[in-house]
Amino acid sequence: MLAVLDPRTMKGLRAFLPAEASVRNPVDIIASADAPAFEKSLRLLCADKNVDAVIVIFVPPLVTGAPEVAKAILAGTAGSKKTILSCFMGSHGVPESLRSLQEGHIPSYSFPEAAAHTLARAVAYGAWRNAPPGKVPNITDVHPERGREAIARSLRGGGGEPRWMDAGTLNDLFAAYGIRTSAARPASNRGEAASVAKHFGFPVALKVRSPDVVHKTDVGGVRLNLRSEAETAQAFDEIREALRRAKPDARFDGVTVEPMVQGGVETIVGMTRDPSFGPVVLFGLGGVAVELLRDVSLRVAPLTDRDAEEMVSAIRGYPLLNGYRGAAPSNVASVIDLLHRVSRLASDHPEIMELDLNPVIVFQGDAPCIALDARLRIAPAGGAGDRVPGPDRG
Repeated sequence: MLAVLDPRTMKGLRAFLPAEASVRNPVDIIASADAPAFEKSLRLLCADKNVDAVIVIFVPPLVTGAPEVAKAILAGTAGSKKTILSCFMGSHGVPESLRSLQEGHIPSYSFPEAAAHTLARAVAYGAWRNAPPGKVPNITDVHPERGREAIARSLRGGGGEPRWMDAGTLNDLFAAYGIRTSAARPASNRGEAASVAKHFGFPVALKVRSPDVVHKTDVGGVRLNLRSEAETAQAFDEIREALRRAKPDARFDGVTVEPMVQGGVETIVGMTRDPSFGPVVLFGLGGVAVELLRDVSLRVAPLTDRDAEEMVSAIRGYPLLNGYRGAAPSNVASVIDLLHRVSRLASDHPEIMELDLNPVIVFQGDAPCIALDARLRIAPAGGAGDRVPGPDRG
């Protein structure tokens, strides 16, 4: 926000600037200004209690040299504790003739936009530093020991190599941490798939089960809105054939059958283990377009209450969750709860290298969010799991 200059500042500027100059913010001392005009103007602006920072813009005219203006900037801001940035148009960085600015700790930019963006980032960082740090919530209904058992079971017989956790063990791990997933059941043949679908009630969705596939849609491994046993059986055959065509060497373990979920906003919650920072948690708009939209936010675990709230509100698509165009607000509190549970899961178990919950459907009203699909990569703790790539993503 532009500062409103004190009337005394404007009067002082008017006393020596030409009539054509503007003494309101932004101050324009016009192109004919000499170095003393820069110095006097800056002394007045730095003394104004309404001014927090100044960006000095110099467009080289024929009469005034850049080195003289650089010295005037240093003289005019001497003793001031306010933030000063400069822009010498046509100069890339600080040219040799302006080294005095660098010695005076006043940065110089080629364009005003770069200086404004830098100042905005510095202000945002200062606000972040001054905000309360937040607290890591104490989640009482988690069972780390059950989580350790599930991870140990999945690592058993793996020869110390990273691997993707199978669906059954993954469900056990999520149950130990209160992470809600869809009511999916496996089916190994077309008849079983039709029977499970009838048990759930239509419509249902079918998704391929294969340890060699991560992104199911990339191999044609998803069928939605199936409304009969016959459609379900046919979809089973189609998924098996699609996998054979897309990845002939991939193993086919059947499908998972789950009820269709109607409505809600598709989001993603994820985690990766950085070699320097440890577990990093991700939130953003999800679904098949997540890599295209790249509308995500990141924080290092363990998450504080402030971290989780900022992660949700920071994405560009947040209005979709907050009642866009008159729609009822979504249950953002359940998303924040999920982020804390993923943070706790990653913090408790160093074996977890990567986790994707996508999509996580966030519903309007009081219904809690639910993860419709998930993948989790593990490796023995202290090993090279974070340096070994996962399976081919198609």
